[in-house]
Amino acid sequence: MTHTDLYGFAHNDLEEARGIVERVLGVILESHHSLHYGEYYLGRLPDEQSVHLRYNIDPLHDPRTDPPEEHFAEPDFRDSPLLLYVSGSSVDTIRQQLERRAVGISFLRRQ
Repeated sequence: MTHTDLYGFAHNDLEEARGIVERVLGVILESHHSLHYGEYYLGRLPDEQSVHLRYNIDPLHDPRTDPPEEHFAEPDFRDSPLLLYVSGSSVDTIRQQLERRAVGISFLRRQ
């Protein structure tokens, strides 16, 4: 079964967060940009697992016409300026690595 774990960073330094994730998980995160996500990083782990690091904002949000809560990609986690999504079938191992070795990151939810 595939799960997606969501983590939040307490700071908003995307490059610093990228370095932490790469060191802890031993993955290379490649830079991307899209209209929907804005600037983000994507990486692949063994067993077809993926890692997606992005800002907790919706780049399409228009403050003049859209509700304020739609400014966030994850409105329930407004205190996390950066989000890390980890998807795959063995995300428990990754969660253990992140909880033991990554500073400034916290587990938010599993789907």
